Amino acid sequence: MKKAGIVLLLTLFIFPINKIHAEDDAGFVSTNTIIENTEKFVEENIPDSIKKPTASVANIIEKFRKNIGALLENEKVKIKTEIEILKNGETPSNSGTEEKKPNKILTYAKFYLFTFSSSIINNAITFYIISAIFLFLLFRRIWRLVF
Repeated sequence: MKKAGIVLLLTLFIFPINKIHAEDDAGFVSTNTIIENTEKFVEENIPDSIKKPTASVANIIEKFRKNIGALLENEKVKIKTEIEILKNGETPSNSGTEEKKPNKILTYAKFYLFTFSSSIINNAITFYIISAIFLFLLFRRIWRLVF
């Protein structure tokens, strides 16, 4: 498990993915141009029997990622308002002051959890890298159980 964490850190921090550009004779080519060229290559060389199911699955996964990302952002905003209420000295529930400190700790923990998870899910590259690592580990575990 430590190896997967090291690989993830190397992937995310050593290779600045958002700054990758393909170099051409005229200079740099934008990332959008690379994506358009890749789409043209896929449309020309991959048969429809493979392309259509793959595209539908990719669209479903992308819609799921965007919906969960929006949900996490909404929850993060709600937790942030709770934190503001706690900073003003009020408790979100009227149950008394003895629950103020555990609620504050729990609220901050939830806020950091939602912030971390929404940043992973809203960044497509990070989401797919972590998903690929998780699938690799899952398939490797299944392979070792079977064989």
